[in-house]
Amino acid sequence: MVMGNATVTAHTTVTANTTVTANATVSANATVSANATVIANAKVTANAKVMAKATVMATATATATAVRFPPMMPAQRREVVLPCTHLESLPARLRGLLARPPPAPGTGWRLAPCAAVHTVGMRYALDVVFVDGDDVVLHVVAGLRPRRACWRPGARAVVELAAGEAARLGIRQGIVLRCPRR
Repeated sequence: MVMGNATVTAHTTVTANTTVTANATVSANATVSANATVIANAKVTANAKVMAKATVMATATATATAVRFPPMMPAQRREVVLPCTHLESLPARLRGLLARPPPAPGTGWRLAPCAAVHTVGMRYALDVVFVDGDDVVLHVVAGLRPRRACWRPGARAVVELAAGEAARLGIRQGIVLRCPRR
């Protein structure tokens, strides 16, 4: 989509759900692709590439073969399936793992909706995984020690694992974490 006094010139490629708006300029062999957005007086020039959910805005300039990629391209995204106990009621989420043993290896506790957890009253460390509404991992906190708290704006659920399990299972930002009920 090109709109609002935008200029797209000279062997430029603009593809796949891309938006170029509001006096933006994309020129001279520039490539803007895969959900990229160029807005508000931004310029992408001279063989520059803005790819895959990148945003260039507010008088920013990307030039001279600059390449921006997200942590993981959607085509490379992989899934991890982790059987979980689901805690969805308020009382269950408030109690969480208090006075319970740590999760068994290869399992977890999924709290939803949830964007923050604490380990006050816990006697062991946890790995905490924040996921969005599509179960894509936003952030991993490895080995959260007792009497600590962590949160992630935008998270829709939290998966708590025994310390070290996230690394062992290959759970990292950008993957899809499926949590069937166990």
